[in-house]
Amino acid sequence: MLKEIASLGFEYAELSHGISASLVPGIAKAVQENVIKISSLHNFCPLPNGLTRPAPDLYEPSSKKQTQTDAWFRNTLVTIDFANKLNAHAVVMHLGSMSFFLFDPTKKITQYVKPTSVESLQTDPTFQNILNNTFFKLKKKSIPFIQRIQSNINRIIPHAQKQGVKLCFENREDIHELPLDCQFLSLLNPFSNSQATGYWHDTGHAQVKEEMGIITQEQLLSQNKKHLIGFHLQNVIDGKPHRPLRQGSVDFDIIKKFFEPHHIFCLELSPRCTTEEVLDSKDYLLELTTVD
Repeated sequence: MLKEIASLGFEYAELSHGISASLVPGIAKAVQENVIKISSLHNFCPLPNGLTRPAPDLYEPSSKKQTQTDAWFRNTLVTIDFANKLNAHAVVMHLGSMSFFLFDPTKKITQYVKPTSVESLQTDPTFQNILNNTFFKLKKKSIPFIQRIQSNINRIIPHAQKQGVKLCFENREDIHELPLDCQFLSLLNPFSNSQATGYWHDTGHAQVKEEMGIITQEQLLSQNKKHLIGFHLQNVIDGKPHRPLRQGSVDFDIIKKFFEPHHIFCLELSPRCTTEEVLDSKDYLLELTTVD
C-alpha cells in the first residue's frame, strides 16, 4: 500500500481510520526502511479490536456514557502512541455529536435547502431566520456535550504532550456534529498554552456546509487560522465529497490564501478516483502551494 503511494511521487502519507491491526507491522517496516514518511493519523488508528471497517465515530468524547468516553480515551491513546512510533506529529479527530430525543431542529434547514441555490439562501430572510433560530437551539443544547468534550480532551492532553503529538480537531459536515462551526475558537483557546491541540480543515466538509448556506470556507478558515495545523483536500460534486481537486465546486483560490509552509496537506480522495485523477490532484496541489 505505502510502496504504491510512494511510487506516485508522494513523500508523506496519512494513515486513515480504516487501518486494521494486521497492517501495523508492514507500516512500521515501510517507515523504518524509508519507503515513505507518515504525516498524520486519523483517530482511531489502528482500528479498535474486533472492527473490520472504518468507524471514527464509534466512541465519542461527547457521550454521557462513561463506558463510551473510556473507550474513546483508550483507543485515542493507542493512536497517539502509534503516531509517535511512526514519527508523525498530528492526530486528526472527530469530537462527537448531539443526539435528539424527539425533535431534531436541523431538519428545518435540510428541508428548506434542497430546492434552493446557495446564492439565494444567503439573501433569503426566511432561511436566515430558520438558520438563526436553529443555531440558537443547537448552541443551548450543545452545552453539556461541549463540557464533556473539554473534560475528555484534558484527560488526553498530557499523553499527547509526552509523545509530541498534536490533537487536531476536524470541522464536520453534518449539522449536529460537534463542535458547531462557531464553537471551534471557544473550544481551542483554553488549550492554547498546552500547544497540544489545533484545528484541521476539511475542504469537503466545509463545502457541504457552504452549499447549505450555513458557513463559508473562508469564514471557517478566517476564524480558526491561528490554530490551523493541516488540511484534508478534496472537491465536491453534487454534494458528494472526496472528488479530485480540479473537479467540483470548491474554490481553491480562496483556500490557498490560508496555506502556510508548516501546514500538512493531505489529499483525501475517494477510492473510486483513478490513478490519473490522483496524480492530477497532486499536480494541482503543487501549483496551489507554489509561491508566485
